Amino acid sequence: MSDKVIKWSLPVQYDPESGDYFISFPEDLLHAANLKEGDQVFWVDNGDKTFTIKKVKEDAPKTYQDMIADGWEMTVDGFWIKEN
Repeated sequence: MSDKVIKWSLPVQYDPESGDYFISFPEDLLHAANLKEGDQVFWVDNGDKTFTIKKVKEDAPKTYQDMIADGWEMTVDGFWIKEN
């Protein structure tokens, strides 16, 4: 069984009080993407003025920036070591 691709077109909304822009996800999108409030997602730029969202898995590897922020340093041979 293959995954069925479903597309949504969601408007970007503006909150004049905070100055923030945001997108509200409809319930059917949340269900189809197996998302719930508080889940982290990352945005993939499809290069055609559209984006794909993907759920960040808890066991997903950290990004380089995450590792640096957590106090790790990469050696010249590509190993991570914790800074003292």
